[in-house]
Amino acid sequence: MPLTLITTPGSASANAYCDEAFADALAEELFPAPASWSFAESDTKRRAIVALTRRIDQERLVGDRLDSVQALGFPRTGVYDAAGLSTEPTTAIPDRVKRATALGAIALIRIWEAAGAGEQQALGPSDDAGISSISLGSELSLSFEPGASRETPFERYFSNEIRSILGTLVLAPQPRMVRG
Repeated sequence: MPLTLITTPGSASANAYCDEAFADALAEELFPAPASWSFAESDTKRRAIVALTRRIDQERLVGDRLDSVQALGFPRTGVYDAAGLSTEPTTAIPDRVKRATALGAIALIRIWEAAGAGEQQALGPSDDAGISSISLGSELSLSFEPGASRETPFERYFSNEIRSILGTLVLAPQPRMVRG
């Protein structure tokens, strides 16, 4: 069954920050043109948009949800525009969130296609990346769980590109320490 995008700001059933037409229009502006997006099926595009919406909602967002029943993190109160001069309207999804969603969805399809065998390779840990331990003489020694320090191509893109588009809408990622 094809996925339906619901982009109504503040809706309890919303599942996306932008629609397929917005992402298609943005893809038309890119150089070089993203062939993987252009040739992707409509349902695949919609699923990528939903995946990016969910990924953005995993970030530590500035401000507070407008309504406790809304399904998504935006719209929010207490959020300033990119220049930090005035607050964003609380009745709409900020344009930079829509743009980040669309660009991320376009990149996700490209990365997924480049991985070849499917979503797990595009989104799961890379087999050939990561640090297993760090030592600084006898003073400090850290060991990581397998896969803990690995960053997927998609997460690398998200960290470098999408977070910069979102800018002041997200707080800096916090390191997580687990004592065992």
